Amino acid sequence: MITRTWEAKDISKAMFPVEKQNICIEGPYGRGARIPGYYAIVDMEKGHTLSVVTDNYKLILNKEAYELADLIIRGVFTGRTINDFVCYNVRVSRSRGSCIIDLIIPNNFEEIFGNPNESWIPFLRITNSYNRRSVLRYEVGFCRWICLNGCIFGQKSFTISIRHDELDSYDDYQKVIREARDKMGSIDSIWKTIIRRLEALRSIEISQSMVLPLFCKIFGIRIDKDKLTDAKKDSLALRAGQILKSAKEYFAEMGSNAYALFNVMTDYASFPADFSETSVTIHNLQHRVGRWVDEFIEVHGKADFSLSKYIGDEAMDAAFFMETLVKQPVEAN
Repeated sequence: MITRTWEAKDISKAMFPVEKQNICIEGPYGRGARIPGYYAIVDMEKGHTLSVVTDNYKLILNKEAYELADLIIRGVFTGRTINDFVCYNVRVSRSRGSCIIDLIIPNNFEEIFGNPNESWIPFLRITNSYNRRSVLRYEVGFCRWICLNGCIFGQKSFTISIRHDELDSYDDYQKVIREARDKMGSIDSIWKTIIRRLEALRSIEISQSMVLPLFCKIFGIRIDKDKLTDAKKDSLALRAGQILKSAKEYFAEMGSNAYALFNVMTDYASFPADFSETSVTIHNLQHRVGRWVDEFIEVHGKADFSLSKYIGDEAMDAAFFMETLVKQPVEAN
């Protein structure tokens, strides 16, 4: 059984000072006239510009994004406030232009399948940026508590997204978040939707031998052998080793079904051995798994479903090649 420990993270590293400043023309005698219509978003602590924006860009600080999360928590997590949550993860990009914050209530979990090892907790993910690469976003995700392999499911109804140039004031953001939150519903209703998908996965038989081909299918692994460098081979071997090792453990614990496969995939998405732990990497990988759940349950229900056709020749070939690269088991994080 894969288990992991955790400790609350210090959220303050995401709360550095940022300002929206005028951009002025540099001349031979110093700063001259302001360039109209444009501003610089400046990291005041590091003293560098994070992005250049236009007049209609509304700067929402990470601190403000965190405070706005309380509006969602009060509406979705009945009887809770942001003070009931702890920071499970905070990831700030190297440039400090974007960040992701995951908040959880560690003792507020749901048990499924009558198994105490199958306890899941919801988390609230906050995404914000100063470099215009991401909208301000709040997403409800879920995490298997014993191994902390989180997943953001594919439903848009679990997400609130706001562009930085859509609204004029902080009050406008509050209003839009309240309205979207009310449409999202309570955590109980969201959980009922998720558990139906987990139960559906558990009812689908999957052979452990198909895990690596399905991994290649889900994460879009395609291999051009003529362009492979040694570093790329090492990365593929590391990925294959992690998947085969976790598949052995999850399938032994949960049986040969798509729910075990789902846990292998979320484990990789949350703790990818071949990537540095960046906010974009893990966020995107977790979303891939969430979207796959919705897709797979739908296509598997069709009368003409074939697993080999679903996986496809490219993914099957990639999986076979990756397995040949694994010389010894690779320890998962």
